[in-house]
Amino acid sequence: MTIPVNVVSSEKTILPETVIRALYSQTLYGNFQALSLSSPKIIETEIVPFLGNNNKNILLIVRFEQETYLPERHLSFIAKMLGACKLNIGDVAIINDKKRNLDIDLLYFHFQPRHIILFGIDPGELNIAISMPLYVIKAYKKCNFLFTPSLDALNQETDESTSGKKKLWGSLKQIFEV
Repeated sequence: MTIPVNVVSSEKTILPETVIRALYSQTLYGNFQALSLSSPKIIETEIVPFLGNNNKNILLIVRFEQETYLPERHLSFIAKMLGACKLNIGDVAIINDKKRNLDIDLLYFHFQPRHIILFGIDPGELNIAISMPLYVIKAYKKCNFLFTPSLDALNQETDESTSGKKKLWGSLKQIFEV
């Protein structure tokens, strides 16, 4: 395969845009474009769509394959949970990993998280190289992680989900010092 090259001088070689796109990943190329835009958030949301403003660098990662973000009843549950922690939806980024293609390095790059709460998503799926028992806060790469059952399991009126909510609340109090 011959790559078309425009030679400007014997010292410089300029590659066509199509070759540059092929050589670098879409993420890198997308971030290159973000530098020329007045609002980098537009590129950020195109690469990893999220709900909220991420004002306090807190990621909540869920998985609902049939939803853009998450069902309304679970959003209400999260809003109440955040309110109890003196936070709101604007303080977090809610990411739906419905395609199962997120990676911890991508999340660090785009969101610079201080806290990540995984709702029913195994940490290994995000290439996190530590084991995380349920409801135990773990520090990893300058970030606090909390692994919990799915929102479907937590947001019910059963004895098991009530017990889970109490454990979650105990962990949230430690993370957010409430």
